[in-house]
Amino acid sequence: MVHRDSACPPRPPRLPSSAAALVLALMSCVPWASIPAPAPGALVPTTQVQVWIHGRGVVLRDVSISDDSVRGRAVDPLGRAAWVVVPRTAVDSFQIRPPDRANWFGAGLGSGLLIGVVGTLGFCRAAAGD
Repeated sequence: MVHRDSACPPRPPRLPSSAAALVLALMSCVPWASIPAPAPGALVPTTQVQVWIHGRGVVLRDVSISDDSVRGRAVDPLGRAAWVVVPRTAVDSFQIRPPDRANWFGAGLGSGLLIGVVGTLGFCRAAAGD
């Protein structure tokens, strides 16, 4: 039997760090918006287009589209880029990433929530004497 002093407040629940990281990641993610196949031409260089080829997505920048192909710089998570040319017949669908201001809003909102939760838990622990 555990005896607790009635003067001690109950311990606040702990938020696992993996849950906090998941909340931050979900809040800062920018969704890709599906678009119809673009007409031939060049897109604004900063526009990121995700081209799906046989169930695999490739993120392209500096995209130019012709009647028979899609050309752009494929960007990997490490920031390396290589020029890629994809036949339009191989493309399943196109998606476009919204402007970065949506990403900064989500990241800021997620950071604020995370800081609020961590700060509240920190104050509760300090008040409890831990």
